[in-house]
Amino acid sequence: MTDPYRLFLSTILLALGSACAVEGEACMAVDPSVEVCPAPEDVDRDKLRGGCGSKVRRILGEGERVENISEVAEEEKDWVPGCCYPVKETKPDCVYGRPVRVEGEPVLAATAADDRWAAALAVTGSALPPAVREELVVRWTRAALDEHASVAAFSRVALDLMRHGAPPELIEQAHAAALDEVRHARHGFAIASAIGGRPIGPGAFPLGPSVPLAPDLAAVAVEAALDGCIGETVASLLAWEAAAVCEEPAIREVLRGIAEDEQRHALLGWRTVAWAIRHGGLPCARPWPRCSRRPLARAWRCRCRVRSTTRRCSRGWGCSTARRRSGTRPARSIR
Repeated sequence: MTDPYRLFLSTILLALGSACAVEGEACMAVDPSVEVCPAPEDVDRDKLRGGCGSKVRRILGEGERVENISEVAEEEKDWVPGCCYPVKETKPDCVYGRPVRVEGEPVLAATAADDRWAAALAVTGSALPPAVREELVVRWTRAALDEHASVAAFSRVALDLMRHGAPPELIEQAHAAALDEVRHARHGFAIASAIGGRPIGPGAFPLGPSVPLAPDLAAVAVEAALDGCIGETVASLLAWEAAAVCEEPAIREVLRGIAEDEQRHALLGWRTVAWAIRHGGLPCARPWPRCSRRPLARAWRCRCRVRSTTRRCSRGWGCSTARRRSGTRPARSIR
């Protein structure tokens, strides 16, 4: 008998693979002595890094030599020279945590030299090669910023639920999820700070004086389906996968904790959808055909796509790759 949960996940993963490609820019590091970028036909696409780990499908034009492609270098002595090319890439709409959207776009805080968000973890990256260390700092910082934004996202979920008269159990679970995200963010900033050898934390969260709430109960249900039922389920699977190959004990435990928490957050999404349909009736059921046609990749959590020179080390430090898919732990049954 086919496991319906596995069938559901297979459908999601197949849909994710068909995400549309978009035009963007991807860069690669070059030796400081290089003054002219290689011709597009001479470039190894696997060395190009697109937006948030997206995969480069095609190089569209000539490269531009730039002085720095590092996202974390704060001083000129740490700059990484590179070449940037216009490319066709898989859609880089990847978010590690549940996003807060303003006018349809995810909102993130900027980074700050602040150690108050860094939890105490027995992690050090001093023995890692500089290129690997920088790659890990970039990815763990982005993950921590996304988890930081998820604190606001679940606070907003609680407000949406209260607005529509949700039962106290759902509101309680939304606030519990927000506290989970505080812990995830603290762990992410701690790992990035330890590997980078400097304090990394979030700045003030860029929300205006009014919080953008869902316009109606149907919108609450659709958001719970995309960000909760699908997004949190996939996030949990990726965290289990990353934990399975992680060689650092402290980071492995962090990833296992995240995987467990994301499973609960996914269950909250399913319970929210079920309650919304029961409470709102037909108006909340109608958006489902529209919801199912929206690109499921928008709920996909950005994989740590590390290049061939850093893949082995990065996997050992909590970054999963696209190649490993077996042995993933299933989520609990929904009650």
